[in-house]
Amino acid sequence: MIRSVRREEIPLCVRVIRRSHRTVADQFGITEENAPRYVAFATDENRLLWHMDNEHRLMYLDEEDGVIRGYYSLLRICSVLRTEQIPRGVPVPPREPPGRRTESGEGKPLPRHRDRVPDRPLHEA
Repeated sequence: MIRSVRREEIPLCVRVIRRSHRTVADQFGITEENAPRYVAFATDENRLLWHMDNEHRLMYLDEEDGVIRGYYSLLRICSVLRTEQIPRGVPVPPREPPGRRTESGEGKPLPRHRDRVPDRPLHEA
């Protein structure tokens, strides 16, 4: 059964993560000496608690007969798309193609997102 991780289960999740990544480490000769940041060596309770408390990751585990068999976390990355509309009757300046950079690295600024949005629907209803 897949369900959310409870805070007190973090140590068990650390064990699952380390054991599952350890098999790959052993297969490819990855050690704590040559790759200390590899998941099998770098994951600890403090790291997962940081993910839970500060990054607010969604954390799930797969449990079968009371035994944790898998762990997954998802970092939500959201971006807000601001849409702006020019009121009717206000003249819209003509669009200019983006300029090329000059030798000094300066050029015309690239168009903003709203300048690239078509003025008609992409799909007809």
